[in-house]
Amino acid sequence: MKKIFLVSFTLLSQITFCQVGEWTWMHGDNIPNPTPSYGTQGVTAPSNKSPGRYEAAEWTDLQGNFWMFGGNGVTGRYNDLWKFNPSTNQWTWMKGSNLIDQAGICGTQSVSAPTNNPGARGFGSGTWVDTSGDLWLFGGSGYDCSGNNGKLNDLWKYNISTNEWTWMKGSSSRNSAGYYGVLLVTNILNNPKSRHETSVTWTDKNGNLWLFGGNDNIGFANNDLWKYNVSTNQWTWMHGDSIPDQSGIYGTMGVPNPTNTPGARWSFAKWQVQSNKFYLFGGQGKDASGVSGNLNDLWFYNPSTNEWTWINGTSTANPLGSIDSICVSSSNNLPSGRMENRATWKDTCNNFIMFGGFNSNGFYNDLWSYNILLDKWTWISGDSLPNQSGVYGTIMVSSPLNKPCSRWGSIGWKDQLGNFWMFGGNLNGTLYYNDMWKFHSYTPCMTCQTVGLNDIISNDQIKIYPNPFSTQTTLQTDNFFHNAILTVYNSFGQTVKQIKNISGRAVILSRDNLPSGLYFVRLTEENKTIAVDKLVITDK
Repeated sequence: MKKIFLVSFTLLSQITFCQVGEWTWMHGDNIPNPTPSYGTQGVTAPSNKSPGRYEAAEWTDLQGNFWMFGGNGVTGRYNDLWKFNPSTNQWTWMKGSNLIDQAGICGTQSVSAPTNNPGARGFGSGTWVDTSGDLWLFGGSGYDCSGNNGKLNDLWKYNISTNEWTWMKGSSSRNSAGYYGVLLVTNILNNPKSRHETSVTWTDKNGNLWLFGGNDNIGFANNDLWKYNVSTNQWTWMHGDSIPDQSGIYGTMGVPNPTNTPGARWSFAKWQVQSNKFYLFGGQGKDASGVSGNLNDLWFYNPSTNEWTWINGTSTANPLGSIDSICVSSSNNLPSGRMENRATWKDTCNNFIMFGGFNSNGFYNDLWSYNILLDKWTWISGDSLPNQSGVYGTIMVSSPLNKPCSRWGSIGWKDQLGNFWMFGGNLNGTLYYNDMWKFHSYTPCMTCQTVGLNDIISNDQIKIYPNPFSTQTTLQTDNFFHNAILTVYNSFGQTVKQIKNISGRAVILSRDNLPSGLYFVRLTEENKTIAVDKLVITDK
């Protein structure tokens, strides 16, 4: 069966190519373990610079500023909060201590206070930005509010306007067992257990915060999926297992199924398309046979159906991957299995971008793009071999020769012009960086389809049942429509079927002579699109 590419579908009517992408060293030092300069808290200055660190927490606020909290340094962990303005290329130390390994100050749960501060932590805390612009932080490995070191499950909210933290949920002590409750049932007692390496987070269209997997306080990987409702301050266990170290259930590539579940894992990459399409890639964890190792599988989660779909990569641990030439999009391309590849971005065409990471062969500085429409990976920058030196060039001067050195645990942001920014990371467990890089994202390595349905795919106004189908299916919308047109497109954007003069809330679509595979449907009324979604035809 042809794979289902769960994507923002775009008609292939135009492909845009732009100038070559280049790295630019923008800020920080070109040597590891640099001397920091905190300056004065709350005061921006060109000389301000963070210590070298890896696996810090990161956010982008609603104004386009970059934020960073904590992380691991050469001598310990941090609980300092920094803001970076990409338009001025300057850091500001906003809150927290300039000392390492500080205990948290929890205060009273749900009560904001100027003295509150999360304890020092690193190793992949979860982060979100809510619809009000507040920054959220969950868990990690570090110091609780009694000064004890361990795995955490505390949930914090930072209000930018007041410069105050609020401890919202979870335990103020390390190594909490959490409470799962009943699957899909919200309960005020529910809490994910303590964990780190759980940076895969998403925010849905209703403002709920989602969290997947990670490594718990016993050292086991997990594949549990959680949803947090900001307005009620309650967690719901949504999918996956309450027991750690579970194998993946891959099912058929491209086919969603309620039983599909990524294997338990930690230190992996994530992306989000619009507000209702969640993706994750790789990490360290369990494959389909229960073997532990580095993974290169790509998964899609649909929160409206509560289903996972395996869409790319292998179902076995420690795959070597494969590469054609640089800047060549090919079905043969596939990144090797890897972990701690947290620096990820999404370009304006919904291509997924991923930098570096680590596997048993070493540390990487390769930059990859995945086109979700074409289901192809492209190696777009960096080296194909691990453990490579960087080329810094001249600070703030772009060059095609520039490249960050191999590393893991970097963090990334995207500015309002679409450029990718990357900070820090670690090499060999002893070399910690504070360098800030910018990648000019316009490159012929990444295709951009500019005419189509990007903004409206898979809204909640259309229901298709059954889907997949073999003979006929029903499409139903929430609202009554008059003289509508239903158009069916194949995966290349070509019109293959059309039904006109439809009135009502539902229409029956017959397969007729269409071959099995992936299709997209668009319902229009008076030249206005009502709904767009995907459907699958099978021979069963």
